[in-house]
Amino acid sequence: MMNDQGVVLMTPRTDAYLDSLIETQLSAQTIYKVDPRETNGERVTYGTISNQCVTNMIKILNIGDKDIVYDLGSGVGNLIFKMLFSAGIRKGIGFEVIKDRYNVSNNIKKQIIMNYPEFHGKIEFYNANFKTILDSNRFADATIIYTSSLMFTDETMNLIVEIAKRCRNLRYLISLKANIHPNLEFHSRQSCACSWGRCCYYIYTLKHRVEGPACPRSLLLLLLLLLLACLLLVPLSLTVP
Repeated sequence: MMNDQGVVLMTPRTDAYLDSLIETQLSAQTIYKVDPRETNGERVTYGTISNQCVTNMIKILNIGDKDIVYDLGSGVGNLIFKMLFSAGIRKGIGFEVIKDRYNVSNNIKKQIIMNYPEFHGKIEFYNANFKTILDSNRFADATIIYTSSLMFTDETMNLIVEIAKRCRNLRYLISLKANIHPNLEFHSRQSCACSWGRCCYYIYTLKHRVEGPACPRSLLLLLLLLLLACLLLVPLSLTVP
């Protein structure tokens, strides 16, 4: 089912479709076994937030087709998939350090694109630790950052804030763990049903951002305007006695 903008709307049928894909892949993969070498010794666990939780998140934050959503610790990709179906997000990108979970998300992605070709190019998953991404602009296009961060250390939480500070268009940072940081403005706390019970997620906005270098295109436009101004002023100077 699609709306007038061509967005596939989340209905009980599509909800069941996604859940079926996830369950099939979970039964085919071992996602609970974790090699400590994959996480550099940091504690990790597996769980998912409910469909209703994602739906409420979309409504509260007015997430839609202009949003680029990053999930840091994306597991099997369920949040990205549900936001794609429910909100028609512009793009969803997930980073997952555990290879088995990444494989599940990638397999589900292939199935979805096969059934919904219009989603091609809108989903990306990386088997990578977002903490080791050296390119400071890798997340710069994010408008929403979500992280299932219950097991994250304070060091990791602070790094996420540093990542968020470089996102010029970031609207919200969403975390399952409260983050007391001087650069974050608390927005709200929302109750959420999860696979392990009930929890809360915390919504923040940024107080300050790190401004990157000026865009080359902007510089070119500025130079062209200056050149045009000079060309207009030259004839005037020649006519003045």
